[in-house]
Amino acid sequence: MKQRPCNIAILGLSFAQYLIQPLFEKCQLPDESVRIIAAAAICILVLLNCWDVGASAKVTSVFTFSKLFALAVIITAGIFEIAKGNHDNFTESLFKYSKWDPGNITVAFFSGFFAYGGASTLNFVTEEIQNPSKTLPRAIFLSITTVIIAYVLANMAYFSVMSPQEILDSEAVAVSFGIRTLGSFSWVIPVFIVISTFGGLGVLIMQFSRLVFAGARSGHLPRVLSFVQIHRFTPAPALIFMGLISLIYLSTSDVYILITYGGFMYNFAGLGIASSIIYLRRVRPNLHRPIKVPLILPIISIIMSLCLVCLPIYTAPKEAAVGCGIMLTGLPVYYLLVLPSQNSNFIQSGLTNTISSATNVIQKLLVAVPEEMNFRSESNSLINRTN
Repeated sequence: MKQRPCNIAILGLSFAQYLIQPLFEKCQLPDESVRIIAAAAICILVLLNCWDVGASAKVTSVFTFSKLFALAVIITAGIFEIAKGNHDNFTESLFKYSKWDPGNITVAFFSGFFAYGGASTLNFVTEEIQNPSKTLPRAIFLSITTVIIAYVLANMAYFSVMSPQEILDSEAVAVSFGIRTLGSFSWVIPVFIVISTFGGLGVLIMQFSRLVFAGARSGHLPRVLSFVQIHRFTPAPALIFMGLISLIYLSTSDVYILITYGGFMYNFAGLGIASSIIYLRRVRPNLHRPIKVPLILPIISIIMSLCLVCLPIYTAPKEAAVGCGIMLTGLPVYYLLVLPSQNSNFIQSGLTNTISSATNVIQKLLVAVPEEMNFRSESNSLINRTN
């Protein structure tokens, strides 16, 4: 779960970089400005989702089309440049500046996982999908295929006018591409990419807060995170919690460091998930499974996750240590806040009182109640207690 706020922070930073890149075309982007803008965008979208999830969904849907439009403009401009004969960068080695040792190749996979990992968020809305055993695999296959085709064509467009080193040096490749190919209309690219990243950021916040909400409802996180705001019918505690965790990741504005953090945590968690599938198949073979995959798939996943967890320790030991530390912070939180009954009577009593007091404070601040309660009666109860 800790990898999800990291993704929100990455997209928030990307939004901020594309927003101010035209103002600092030949200068390095100011670090503080990027982080402040990213934090402001995250806070605005958290508040929007707390106010009205339906309105947020409509906004993000409209913004998603702007991303498709921006990609269409980039791909069309790239095809035009290649047709004019601008393909020198394809004749020389595109891998001239690459590092071929296994550790660096593994770290490079993290960026690929981030770019193509959006399909995994479809699992968060499985409860609302009709016939998920058929619909979900089809949606994942079609979305990944479409994204692969679009991203490959977009990268071909970039290489038609930019060398590999220029792409590496640019902090906003699409903006640099637009300046070189679209002339006076180059503003189209940053405007639509800013709109699309803002919409994508809203989607992540909405989807990942649902993960927190479901986890708390199942007892994996403090129960207060599964409460619903009684007037707006939104998971306000989960949204605010996800937003606060995302802001912590903005302690750095280096997107690639955050991608390494997130990639390490993603594969660390994936290793445990794939192992649990094999374990449950063995000890509980008759368990109801709406979606059942062949065992070869989790076995392959375990092998890949082991490589992607172990090899970066040698090439990016600091990032791997931070990622591992972030994962391990969940153990004391889960033990102290979620499973207080496993502690001694003295500790259990103190934790229970503290959690109960914190829950009451959050309920009063956000006017939130458990999902299954009658909102009207609980609202009257809260108002009476407050008065």
